[in-house]
Amino acid sequence: MKLRRYMVACAIAAGATAVAFTLANVQTFDSIFGEAERTTIDYRLNTSSNDAMDSEVAMVMFDTATIRLVPYLEPFPRAVLADLITAASLNGAKAIGLDVYLDRVYPELNAWDNGDARLRDAIARAGNVVLVAPTEGSDSVRHLRRPDPYFADVAAAVASADLPTPGDVLRDAGVAIQTEEGLIPGFALALYAVGRGLDL
Repeated sequence: MKLRRYMVACAIAAGATAVAFTLANVQTFDSIFGEAERTTIDYRLNTSSNDAMDSEVAMVMFDTATIRLVPYLEPFPRAVLADLITAASLNGAKAIGLDVYLDRVYPELNAWDNGDARLRDAIARAGNVVLVAPTEGSDSVRHLRRPDPYFADVAAAVASADLPTPGDVLRDAGVAIQTEEGLIPGFALALYAVGRGLDL
């Protein structure tokens, strides 16, 4: 009888240890429960009563047909981005987010279509453009790779583009990212703050 109790106690202890280890190991936890959680998130969002037509947010996406119209793909023509920002600004956009990393200028292309200069001018005139930037480094020490100052200096804000959710579907984003420079706002938070006139 004592041996049986001892074996049960050992089994419970081993099970508790395994569960604790699994919960402590984020990657293991995500591989077991992550996909199920993402599926339920998708279901809850798809069955919610929110009407997308009531949204104050508009997204401009580049599809295959659009890309066929541009003269080159890399970088995406800055003149086209400038025209989009100008159009959004003239139509009353309170905040404009440009989810294109402007890591450098292209003098040879600028000489051809004046794209860099037009984009910088459009960002400056709109006065409410948020630019994205990636972070690099370890989880404990991250550094924001800011856009080229040519663009960043005239933007309303620079925000982190880091997305914690794996896969092709965007389900969440960081509100702020801790870096060696301090807290950096996430893209959504920066757009909200600029649109509402709040001090980030």
